[in-house]
Amino acid sequence: LPVFMKGVFEMDVTKAITGELYEMLQKESGLYLLNLPTGASKTYSMYQAIAQYLCADDGKSKRPILFLTPQKKNLKQDSQKETYLKAFHGPRQKAEASFKADFLFLDNKRSYLDRYLMDQGKEADRFRKSLPESIRRSKAYGELKAAHLPAKMGAESDAVKYYFCHAAHGEKVQQELAKCEKMFRYLVRQTVFQMLSGSTEDEMGEHDRGRQGQYLYEHINEIPERCPWAVKLYPGTIVPTKRLVFLSFDKFLSGNVSLIPGMSDFMEVFGGTKPIIIIDEYDILNNSVQENVNKEV
Repeated sequence: LPVFMKGVFEMDVTKAITGELYEMLQKESGLYLLNLPTGASKTYSMYQAIAQYLCADDGKSKRPILFLTPQKKNLKQDSQKETYLKAFHGPRQKAEASFKADFLFLDNKRSYLDRYLMDQGKEADRFRKSLPESIRRSKAYGELKAAHLPAKMGAESDAVKYYFCHAAHGEKVQQELAKCEKMFRYLVRQTVFQMLSGSTEDEMGEHDRGRQGQYLYEHINEIPERCPWAVKLYPGTIVPTKRLVFLSFDKFLSGNVSLIPGMSDFMEVFGGTKPIIIIDEYDILNNSVQENVNKEV
């Protein structure tokens, strides 16, 4: 093609792909495989199709979308936001607010604990000061920090990493960290429940784990405003309120980490509505994983 025609051709192809993907998103079920060569704008076209789907003012209810990729670096939030703002019908300020309400980038739980509780930077220091005093002074928090140190050493030091990977002690360290994190999460859930419900320490005994979880689910939209620190530590808690979630394929398989019990299965967190699953870089997945995905669909 002549140089002056190349841009027009690429634009038409992208538009065609986007249109086809948009039609696919409106289907109630099925498996759709888009097999195009590298550089064919598959991912960007999908961003555009997602934006059109979520922003369409057609009166139809929209199923939530889980966008998965084997490589987390491919989850480009800025590109998705750009296409969303262009597709939105209304002023930019409203579009920005709508995107913030719809979108969630979900990393693994360890990354949030590292970033906000263990990091030595100014952001982490400000965050720790924002925690309720009952959390900062708790035994669970102290034990979590104590368990985190050897695990962090094992991840950062080549010599120690070798030892941790080849000795039973390394597994024990990870088990201890997991146990401490679970106890810390239980404390966070209790604290959030108390802050939202106004329950006193004496009344807490009347609310078991199930009742606390049910109450938090019924008041899930209040948690980000009244307990933003809890959402930063456990953003998986608000997945049910989102319409678009970016996450790695490994995170999808390992399950959601939420302050609300019973929210570990990503396919069930949206109540009776089954999410649309989009897998980018599908060809990178190994054959056994591909077979399981095909069976599920």
